[in-house]
Amino acid sequence: MDFSNILSGFLGGQSGASQSPLNTLVGNISPETIQKLLASALNSDQTPPTGQTLSRLFDKADAPQKAGLLSEVLGAIDPKALAGLAGGAFQALAATGGTVTPAQAARFTPQQVAQLADGAAQAEPGIIERVSKFCAEHPTMLSLIGTSVMAVVANSLKQGDSNKA
Repeated sequence: MDFSNILSGFLGGQSGASQSPLNTLVGNISPETIQKLLASALNSDQTPPTGQTLSRLFDKADAPQKAGLLSEVLGAIDPKALAGLAGGAFQALAATGGTVTPAQAARFTPQQVAQLADGAAQAEPGIIERVSKFCAEHPTMLSLIGTSVMAVVANSLKQGDSNKA
């Protein structure tokens, strides 16, 4: 497979321009591989900090996607720790067991999600894997995660493809 075209699509910076390469990428790689590549990219120093990335993802997602993303983040955190994250904004959700409805998700701002994600990443490093799995299982999230993250993913694929040659 020629990953140079896929990489060029991601680096073009246009979300519409990257849609075709994204479909090619998702159509040819297992969700498990996408999850691993996303986790690696999100942990990379070549991508923005976790809070910034998840805040952007939350901001661009639709209501059910926002609820799913928050459910993943909250599901990884000890409910007692929620009081100290994002000014306690998410503490009321501790009683839900981490399950967030679209209506509940709509009450939060991207800035609050950034604070929550940064705190969660420090308290529970496994949050990156949970979010990566969620995005891999919901491919439309990949188009929202940002070009810097997807460029790292595509570049990793290209390097892996080159190593096979």
